[in-house]
Amino acid sequence: MFQPQLEELVHRSQASAAALVGFDGIAADTFALKTSSVDILSVSQESAYIMNALLRSTTSLPMGSLQQASFSTELFHVLTQILDSNYFLVLLLPKTSMLGKARFFLEMAGNQLQGIIQHKNIEAA
Repeated sequence: MFQPQLEELVHRSQASAAALVGFDGIAADTFALKTSSVDILSVSQESAYIMNALLRSTTSLPMGSLQQASFSTELFHVLTQILDSNYFLVLLLPKTSMLGKARFFLEMAGNQLQGIIQHKNIEAA
């Protein structure tokens, strides 16, 4: 359902994979390059755990609501962007990727997906 947007995000940002994930850890949709060595579903589940912990932490701070978060491992960067109270995006990037460029495309894709999700919610109501 969201795969065309995720595929475009992966290609434009030179990522390995992307996912639209619920805060329950279940991916609504994913796209991964065939060459990706990491299971995007597992990354999505772990990212949901981290995002929920960050949301709990940031609500007690006078800093505004959480919008994006990232973490890095020896081989990858993981960027996340909250879309609404139900979903967030996960972007898996090789360590050699340009993070600024990836953040820009993540934000563009996030805005596009927010519109699609809102439209679907209105149709369902």
